[in-house]
Amino acid sequence: MVKYIVVNNNRIIGFYNNLNEAIEAIVEIGGGEIYRVELVAKINEEEAHSLREIVLSTSIEPVEAPVVPRKTIVSRNVAVLDRCFTDEHIGKLAELYRDLDMYLMKTGGSGVEKKNNINYVYVESSLDVCSFVEELVAQNYRVIVFTCDKKLYTHLSKKPNVIVFYKLIEEYSSIDDLIESISNDIRKAIGG
Repeated sequence: MVKYIVVNNNRIIGFYNNLNEAIEAIVEIGGGEIYRVELVAKINEEEAHSLREIVLSTSIEPVEAPVVPRKTIVSRNVAVLDRCFTDEHIGKLAELYRDLDMYLMKTGGSGVEKKNNINYVYVESSLDVCSFVEELVAQNYRVIVFTCDKKLYTHLSKKPNVIVFYKLIEEYSSIDDLIESISNDIRKAIGG
């Protein structure tokens, strides 16, 4: 038999036989929580006495269940270049990695445009970039992100199936040096 308990501010308000009564109580008191309670065992006095003797005479050591991390199957790798990178950067990378879908985050537009393996995604802020990366991860992609934004780097580096590289463009003497550095990082990330 199922019963419902209504709780408000960590205090039990009452026990109810059906969900409707519990909801009415919540409405009446102006909010709270409803817990469903089920009868697991019904033990009479004689059985309780027998169980007491067994429980007291048996030493039980606590056992902790093993924690097994949930593995996500990654279907494909994709590369995301943050707003600090240009069409020229992604164009050169797309030539090197024709089988890798590439996304360039851009400001000043809306939606997504696709040209060959290059996708232009229009965003307004770092929050939009994070949301987009999380959408890709939810679709079982391993996302390789390149950014010049330290906060974005820090935030995304904590996400599963996201590999983030922090690149300051001005630290490279030429575009070719930057592309070579990014290319090396992509190879490491995809294991090639």
